[in-house]
Amino acid sequence: MQQFQRDYYETLMSVDESIGRVQKWLKDHNLDKNTIIMVMGDNGFMFGEHGLIDKRTAYEESMRVPLIASGPGIAKNKVVEDIVANIDIAPTILDAAGIKKPANYDGESFLGLGTDRKDLPPRNDSFVYEY
Repeated sequence: MQQFQRDYYETLMSVDESIGRVQKWLKDHNLDKNTIIMVMGDNGFMFGEHGLIDKRTAYEESMRVPLIASGPGIAKNKVVEDIVANIDIAPTILDAAGIKKPANYDGESFLGLGTDRKDLPPRNDSFVYEY
């Protein structure tokens, strides 16, 4: 189990290194002050919790998906516990760009969760999970 977990985490090192290269390129080209970087996983994962090695359950470890955002106006080292979903990514990017989301978009911007904005609509505190 420990080797599996170590191997899993080791694969993330290349992601971290790639993000570092993107950040350096943005800085070298003076684009870092008006660019937001978002990295989101597609699932959480369980490494033995609840006796499972899996990602397809409704347990917290499986459902909590990594999402990291950085850029101008976004608080550093802030952990947000609110529920956001992949359907919220596009409205958030549009919000950051100052573009109103189209009426047919179901998601909501979560940009304010990482900033000091106070004009946030209430977020859902529950959702339906189906596999």
